[in-house]
Amino acid sequence: LRSDREGGGVALCASKDLNPTFLCDGGDAVEAITVTIHLKGMKINVTSAYGPLENALTQKKLAFWSYLSEQAQQARASGTGFIVQGDLNSWLGPQLLPGDTRPQNGNGKLFQKFLEGNKLICVNSLPLTKGLVTRRRRYLKEMRESTIDFYVVCEHVLPLVKEMNIQNHTEHNLTR
Repeated sequence: LRSDREGGGVALCASKDLNPTFLCDGGDAVEAITVTIHLKGMKINVTSAYGPLENALTQKKLAFWSYLSEQAQQARASGTGFIVQGDLNSWLGPQLLPGDTRPQNGNGKLFQKFLEGNKLICVNSLPLTKGLVTRRRRYLKEMRESTIDFYVVCEHVLPLVKEMNIQNHTEHNLTR
């Protein structure tokens, strides 16, 4: 639970078959949790995260991306695979996310820096991904669409990803 308000936060569920173990979380400052799983003989650190909003304090944004970078660097140093999934509240823009109708925002720039600095791959931007829009909301009389939920992997995990389907029109508004 968030310490500064009621409800919310992040969760991460892993099948017992994957031998999950809790690794760490972001504490009160960062809404993220990381577990280690074992898949096809590979150890993988998986992080579920909820990124700060575009208008959040810079300090909060930097703490969030620092946590994710630390997790990526620790995984790389130990030869462990790495996955980040979640609502990162970022618009990457069409240069990084083909078909994106939103221009890259400040959070998108921090996300890009995170990807490049840690040599990670945003699966949403790959041809194996079907669908684009992860958020559809009605605002007044207008329907607003954007992509703010992302699935990111390292080069060791990428061969395990065969396809990703983004389904925003069903009752389960998640990336699968």
